[in-house]
Amino acid sequence: VLALSVLAGLGSAGVAIAVSAGAGGWEGYAALMVGTLLLALAFVSLGILFSTLASKRSSAIALAVFVWFFFTVVWGLLIFGLAAASGASFDITNPSAFNIPQWVLSVDVANPAEELSALTLASFGMHQVMGFPVEYPPWVSAGSMLAALALWAFLPLAFAFLRLRRLDF
Repeated sequence: VLALSVLAGLGSAGVAIAVSAGAGGWEGYAALMVGTLLLALAFVSLGILFSTLASKRSSAIALAVFVWFFFTVVWGLLIFGLAAASGASFDITNPSAFNIPQWVLSVDVANPAEELSALTLASFGMHQVMGFPVEYPPWVSAGSMLAALALWAFLPLAFAFLRLRRLDF
């Protein structure tokens, strides 16, 4: 159901964009669709893993919501707070003075939500976000981010499966 929803929603939007603006960049859009699906699967997979670890359903739900909130809201604040504390400059009035250290972007892509952002930028060959330069380390590519998202989607599920097998026997 989740895959069908993501593919139908983004697929129909992609068709509409292709009809009105041309089919150029379809590879990047396809990577965005697959990455979005993998991100959704990653959070579902984490929820399944938590359900095997928690003693109560409410605890598993709370943990899953907390992890989603942490990765989508808290992570960015934490990383950029650490960057600011370490001397990074964030002059939003002057994009050329916007200096993000490489370690910030390297650590940032450990977050599955940020991996989707990096995947999107790499897939479309973008090096700026809202006029500000974003240069990921050389190892960050569309392929590496798809692989990382696939790991987020399938490793927790594999651990949950192993945990359930152990509980059953």
